[in-house]
Amino acid sequence: MGEREVQVTTGARVHFGIFPALTSESSGFGGLGTLVKMPSIQIRVQPKKREHPTTIGYSGLHPVRMLKTIETWRERSPYAKEFERDCFVHCSPTFQEQPIHLHVGLGIGTQLALSLVAGLQAYLLPPEIAERELAKGPEYLAYLAGRGKRSLTGTMGFCQGGLVLDAGTRIISAEGTKVESPKNLSSKELTSQTIPWPDAWRLVLFQPSREEGLSGNPENHAFGQLPQVSTTEREQFRAIVEKILQGVAENHFELASENFYQLNRATGERFASVQGGLYSRPEINDWIKWLRAEKITGVGQSSWGPTIFALLPSEDQAKSLATKLEAKGAKAVRVTIPKNDSASIDMLEVGEETKQ
Repeated sequence: MGEREVQVTTGARVHFGIFPALTSESSGFGGLGTLVKMPSIQIRVQPKKREHPTTIGYSGLHPVRMLKTIETWRERSPYAKEFERDCFVHCSPTFQEQPIHLHVGLGIGTQLALSLVAGLQAYLLPPEIAERELAKGPEYLAYLAGRGKRSLTGTMGFCQGGLVLDAGTRIISAEGTKVESPKNLSSKELTSQTIPWPDAWRLVLFQPSREEGLSGNPENHAFGQLPQVSTTEREQFRAIVEKILQGVAENHFELASENFYQLNRATGERFASVQGGLYSRPEINDWIKWLRAEKITGVGQSSWGPTIFALLPSEDQAKSLATKLEAKGAKAVRVTIPKNDSASIDMLEVGEETKQ
């Protein structure tokens, strides 16, 4: 048997809406989202082939961000100091994808960080310890990677797949899965969960421009400027989310689709004062209006944009829309499948390819 490597493959994250925590006693944020099969990224952790100034070498997508993630993992993992050894990490898009950019509303930074940490743990730690670490849950993985400050939607998607509801009660933790359980939690309160998508449904993703959405300090400042949430507003979000969950669980496309739009619009109304309107750019508003006029109801802005999503009930209808979008000048148009499975973590011989 030759030298071994670890390969981690995950998809981008589409965020349908971030909202006040759905439990009345929590002051955090919740969110609804999913990982998708494309665009996707792959991280390989391999034996080091050449001299490198650090123990863990890195090449590929967004090196500054990833080197920072390695440092965070070193600081927070109880096993890093004991088991770290020479290795090399390479990250790239899969399937000869077009370049993948940060800060376009697809959660690429989080997925890169989670993949890197999961890959390092699987490659460097003894198998029984690596499995035990992974079993601690999304909150612990987010802690090791330095992610999940406001929403665990992307981390839950990485670990579990499906349509992800982060109800706002789960917090990152050095001890593993930890849930803030309000004392007066009623049977009507929604809790964090994932549910599988109907197999036929598709998402079309595109961008009206190559501009970036908010991130870093400007994003932190924006969240700090949000108005205090009212009971009525919290109940409005809860009611919309319940209809989405029902529609997806029952394969009721019309119910789910319209309420994805309503959720995204309600999120836009809450963030209007910090992003300049319902959407982060006037052209996104124009595209949403056009899509709705075309009778495509489940549309909205993913996170801070500029990526726009459109939910379709079949592959053929999704491809038809993609053709129209490209003819109208939309950029980075993709037909993609919502992921019902978690990220893959595979141990292979160096150079071996997994079956996708």
